[in-house]
Formats: sequence, C-alpha cells, structure tokens
Amino acid sequence: MLAEWLAEHDSEKLTAVAINGKSVKGSRRPVHLMSAIDHHTQWLLNQLPIAEKSNELPTFAPLLAPLPLAGTLVTADAEHCQRAHARFLVYDKGANDLFVAKGNQPGLDAHAASKLPGGFSPSDRRT
Repeated sequence: MLAEWLAEHDSEKLTAVAINGKSVKGSRRPVHLMSAIDHHTQWLLNQLPIAEKSNELPTFAPLLAPLPLAGTLVTADAEHCQRAHARFLVYDKGANDLFVAKGNQPGLDAHAASKLPGGFSPSDRRT
C-alpha cells in the first residue's frame, strides 16, 4: 500500500490526515469515494468506494485501518463525529482526532456548550 511505502521512504513522519468523501461527476452511474489525504504533502494515502445506498460511516475504519496513524491527527467533518470513530482512532490506531461538532447532534452540541462556556460565538450557539 502507498501509505506503508511512504512511511518507509519519506523522511517526514505522517502528522495529520484529512478524511473526506466526494461524488465523482460525469460517470455513468453515481460513484462516491472516501479518501484519506496527508495534510502536509496533500498526497492521497488511501481511497475506497462507498457502497451504493450507504453513507461514509461504514467506510471510515476500513479506509484508515491500513494507515500508520500512531501519533497522527485525523480530521473529519461532522458526519464522523461519532464515538465509534473516536474510539477506533484513539484505542486501535493510537491517533488523535479533530472532528467538527455541529447541530447534526444536538445532545453533543449542548454538552460541548455546557463544558466550554464562552467557547462558542453567540452566532454559533443554538438556543
């Protein structure tokens, strides 16, 4: 795999990886891919298709499983702000995570606001 080769041959340690899904335009049938990209070099480290009639959630762990992520920061959008994803990164891969928490999870949003008073601008706070 490319990520393993890069880890062996690149003098710089992998420090931050971005996870994102995109739809491929112009194909006969819809194709949705999920990618892992090195923040620093912008190299594509891994990419998997997302199953038809599914979403990115089941593809998260298989996408990241082969990557050497110990000590690496993994960033992802609000869809991946899931306990299972955080546990996988921290406990299984030894990585750190930075997920966006938005209104798609009202309980988490309220919990974060209560633990971080003043940490959100008034325009971002939901009332």
